[in-house]
Amino acid sequence: MVHVTVRARRDRRDEAIAALRRMQESTRRFDAGCLGYAFSVDLDDDCVFRCVETWRDIAALRAHLHADHMREPDAVLEETTTGPAAITVFDATAIDDWRAAVAADLSPIGRAPIPGTVWCRP
Repeated sequence: MVHVTVRARRDRRDEAIAALRRMQESTRRFDAGCLGYAFSVDLDDDCVFRCVETWRDIAALRAHLHADHMREPDAVLEETTTGPAAITVFDATAIDDWRAAVAADLSPIGRAPIPGTVWCRP
C-alpha cells in the first residue's frame, strides 16, 4: 500500500488535476499489478491531493514507477506542484475478521475498526 500527497500551485491547479487524472487512468488501465489507485482532494486545502495505491506486490509497484505512461504526467507535475510528493510505502496485511483481530489484541488501536480495515505498519 502506498500513500502519496502532492500540493498543486494555486495558479496551476487545473493543469495538475489534468495530469493526476491522466496518471490515474493510465495506471488503472496499463499496470496489471494495480489493485487500487485513487486520488482525492483535501477537505481543508483544495490544492492538496492524496493518492491511495494498492499493489499486488513490490515488483508491480516498481514496474509502475518505471512505466512509460508515468513520464508525461510526472513532467507536468514537476512544473505545477510546490515540490516533490510525500510518499509512504506500507507493508500491509488484510485482516478479514476484524472482530477476531480485536479479540486477539492484534488491533494497533485497541478498538473495532470499520469492516474491511487493513492494518499497516510503515
